Amino acid sequence: MAFLQFAGRYENPITAASGGLNTFGVWKQSGGGVYEPSTTIRILTPNFPGIDGNALNNEPAGQWLQGETNRSRGFAAYVSNGSGDMPVVAGKQLLSIGVLNEVQYETANGQDWNPFTDGPGGFYAYNETTQSTKPGNSDPSEDEYTLIFLSNIYRGQPTLAQNCRKVVYKADIGSLGAVVARLVNTGGSGGGNATPSFFAVDAGTDDESAGGQLMASGYGLLKSGQLVFAEQIPE
Repeated sequence: MAFLQFAGRYENPITAASGGLNTFGVWKQSGGGVYEPSTTIRILTPNFPGIDGNALNNEPAGQWLQGETNRSRGFAAYVSNGSGDMPVVAGKQLLSIGVLNEVQYETANGQDWNPFTDGPGGFYAYNETTQSTKPGNSDPSEDEYTLIFLSNIYRGQPTLAQNCRKVVYKADIGSLGAVVARLVNTGGSGGGNATPSFFAVDAGTDDESAGGQLMASGYGLLKSGQLVFAEQIPE
């Protein structure tokens, strides 16, 4: 069973009944904008039940962002090139990083990839026009982590219209803390960590803790094409 990666803007909520689609959290632009936790992925960090009094193990991915209205505190930071709201013109008010359970999806849909975008009405770049019609893949034979982020000005995409697309990074086993600490720091004039204020990851952080904190902040993570430090929430 492989998990494929996706990201972008979409219309309809993703739930456990969405044919294998899973999110690590949601930015909902309507009503001024607010973060919501995942309803499809649960964090599993038994060795790290919480960080600074904030529950981590057995919590939904994106839980640390629940109710947060400051977009710069999580995975959707700076997708407007550092300033301003993310306007909704074509109804794509939801934004997520996610993974697709390939076996579950094909059991429901066969080899037809149209339902991948039809159900949620996604997955679009910032401009609500450029659409990703298939999820991305990673080599399951590679013994390494795959980190999934959104494209923005601090992650190699200066063109505003093409922000909110999937950007993938790799990390060796044992180095996740160092890679996560570097990637969540936006740098530039808007410098700082695009995470909750109590996020505590540095080069010495254990992989399990770093991975859990990353997902609690709405970012995506796989290991060798599988969920790691996490599980799907059953329907």
